Amino acid sequence: MTDRSLSQVAGGAGWRSLFVIGGLLYVAGGFQHPQGSMAEMLANPIWVRGHATTLGGLLVLTAGLVLFRRARSGASVNRWLLPAIVAAALESLEMAVHTMAYVDAHALAASHSTPVLTTHLWLATLL
Repeated sequence: MTDRSLSQVAGGAGWRSLFVIGGLLYVAGGFQHPQGSMAEMLANPIWVRGHATTLGGLLVLTAGLVLFRRARSGASVNRWLLPAIVAAALESLEMAVHTMAYVDAHALAASHSTPVLTTHLWLATLL
């Protein structure tokens, strides 16, 4: 087996594993999402754990997309794959801000400014 074919085999197993792990983490995080009003959800201790799990899934999926792009160099695949990598990276950024929105729980309950929550909501709307 040549070095090139060995790296292709390893890369193929890598991106597939990352897709599965990323998907499982994403779903696991979604199942942990608290219920209630925004103030109740932000104050819930499960908020950070659930959203951090979802963020981890997005980051792993993004890494899987990058490895997939390296393993598949066809023009027809790259036409959609690069935008998918960019979208996954941007969604990871939004989920990081989303996760940190809990810092505004007290401000929201007191009807004060909520800069992190507001940033999350704008990013979620735009992305």
